[in-house]
This record gives sequence, structure tokens and C-alpha cells, in this order.
Amino acid sequence: MINFKSMRELDSVVQVSAAFQYFSEALSDNPFIDSISYFGDNGFMIRTTAQRNDILFDSTSKVNAFYQAQIYGKMRSAAQTLVWFGGFTDRDFDIADTGTPSEKAKKPTHYITAARSFYSNNHSATLVLNMDMRYFNDIYNHANDIENNELYLVDESGRVVSHGNEEKIGQAGGRSCASS
Repeated sequence: MINFKSMRELDSVVQVSAAFQYFSEALSDNPFIDSISYFGDNGFMIRTTAQRNDILFDSTSKVNAFYQAQIYGKMRSAAQTLVWFGGFTDRDFDIADTGTPSEKAKKPTHYITAARSFYSNNHSATLVLNMDMRYFNDIYNHANDIENNELYLVDESGRVVSHGNEEKIGQAGGRSCASS
């Protein structure tokens, strides 16, 4: 898929179909994964969730929020290593603006995100797996059974990216998080 732009139309359809199939199988086998997205450096994007498959290819699609987000910048400089992020929601990765007003009004799903870029023939792409943070809540709830004990994840800057209390996501970790 990284060379999508240079493929014949039939080959590109086959590649996208195979990617959607593979992503769907990964979602079925791993219920904690909420979505899988592919973002090409040429603006080609696909996203699979349990509900739907989305595709967007337009040279102007690089205005999509992903290309403006910190993930894209960090992935471009991460040299094909797996990088973890937090503090994002399902809305940050939506490439299709087809949601109904009731879907847009629903509470966002918070993510723990794993991303990796890869390169081939002077093209790059980023693969993003978004895990539903609610799967971590069981761990937090059991750890918090012990008095004065609080468990959460922070990023490299100390910002809380995953917490049993979603209101604390984005706050500074350490004592300020525990005392609020």
C-alpha cells in the first residue's frame, strides 16, 4: 500500500481490500483494539473499526488532523520504532465525516495509541493501533483497592495519558494528579 499512487487501479483495489480484511481480523482477535489506521505520506488513508471501513485518498487530504498532530511529527523522526501515545480519542483519527449528530454528541472513546512508521521506495506511511482505554480500567480499579494507591500512565513529559478517572487525563502526573 505504500506505493498506492503508482499502482494500477485493480492492484490498488486488491491491496486495500486485503488491508481491510487483515485489519478486521486483528480487531476480531483483539477486542481491546478499537481501530487500526494507515496514513500514507501522499494523503492516502484507511481506517478500520468494528463498525466500518473508511478510505480517503486526495492529495489535499493531508490537511486531515492526523497530519497536523504530534503523532505524525514524532513518527516522522522515530526511524521505524514503535512509539506509544495517550490522550487521544476516536475523534482524533476519524477520516470520514459521516457521523450523525447523535454519534458526534456521544462521549469520546479515550485511547492508548501505538504507532510505527515505515519506508519503501522514497515513500513513508504510519500504521496506528488505537486501544480502548476502558480495557485498562480493570487494572486501575483493582490497584486502587489498596488505600492511598493510585495507578496511571504518563508520557515522556509527565502528562497523564491513561487514568481510571478520565478527568485526570492531560494533567501533570505525580502528586498534582494524585491530590486533585
